[in-house]
Amino acid sequence: MKVQVVVNVSTVYIGADYPALHVDIDMRPTQSLHDWIQRRGRVQRAWPAVQGDRSYQEDLIAGFAAQLAAKRNPAGVSPCGSGKSWVACRIAQRAHSKGKSIGFVTVRRVLTHDISSRLTAFGVPHGVIMPGYTDNHHRTKVASIHTLASRGITLDVDCLFLDEAPIFLGNEFLEVVKRHAHIPRVMLTAAPVRADGMGLGRIADSIVMGPTIQDLISKGFLVPTRIFTRDVPDTSSLDVNASG
Repeated sequence: MKVQVVVNVSTVYIGADYPALHVDIDMRPTQSLHDWIQRRGRVQRAWPAVQGDRSYQEDLIAGFAAQLAAKRNPAGVSPCGSGKSWVACRIAQRAHSKGKSIGFVTVRRVLTHDISSRLTAFGVPHGVIMPGYTDNHHRTKVASIHTLASRGITLDVDCLFLDEAPIFLGNEFLEVVKRHAHIPRVMLTAAPVRADGMGLGRIADSIVMGPTIQDLISKGFLVPTRIFTRDVPDTSSLDVNASG
């Protein structure tokens, strides 16, 4: 049976959190945002897990460590499906073994659940700061940016990981970043520039590059994509007459 995947990741930005507007890797609309987040464009989530060379993840970890040691706050740029969350939780595991703590700041409830589940799988005790949870004494935290902003909370951790980093450039969330300026931080994103053109240089000092989308496709971690678009007519020879 031949399966053709039309899109790698499909997000409708108008109503981006409305599940009916999301399409899974096998082109099925989904009624669960959590399911879509877990399956978007990732071969291993829709089908049996793909095995292969993930050494680039250790390269990311080493790159972050080098930048932090140089007193720089790096932005980790790596595509969806490359395992940025795995990398962050692996770092948290190593930090915990050394008596250090990591604070994860997320932008959606479903992402908070995802990081918390991963930390549990890595054996890292942690607390969750979000409505519906009672925080505990564990120093490693997973927190919703909305909760940190509304409650005026400052985390007591050794390093921060900011997921979906461009969102933190907004005024309300930027105040949270400024409140944690004394804590080393790592920004994670697949796209380091916002739609309005604002870059991460306001909160990051350097960039650590992960693999490209084509790298992940060639390794079999992402499916190849075909892009369809309508023809754009050539209007260069037409006269333009603007009238009221």
